[in-house]
Amino acid sequence: MPWKGGKVTDFQSPHLSDEPENRQWADAPTETDQERRVRLILALRKMGVSEQVCTDLLVGFSLDRIEQQIAWLPFRRAKRRSSMIVASIKGDYERPVSLEEDEGGQWPI
Repeated sequence: MPWKGGKVTDFQSPHLSDEPENRQWADAPTETDQERRVRLILALRKMGVSEQVCTDLLVGFSLDRIEQQIAWLPFRRAKRRSSMIVASIKGDYERPVSLEEDEGGQWPI
């Protein structure tokens, strides 16, 4: 749409919330819990986790916990990814040390 000469202050933000941790786009499709489960199962299966263990994890643990551990897996330097992801989900492992801030407040490169 061509510019109609409105002011910059007339701009309506597409965000539902301006809080960084809650920022979502108004026009972005929301993922249902079922779609999220399917995505997580596919990610776990790609790592070599069996179908039965995937089912057990999804029944026994929150989707947030599973998703967080999958995101952190590359920073764990796992030799056997399937074993590490299952153990980290079941054991609710903490954030990997390689992601912790150093004393100067800078993220490691």
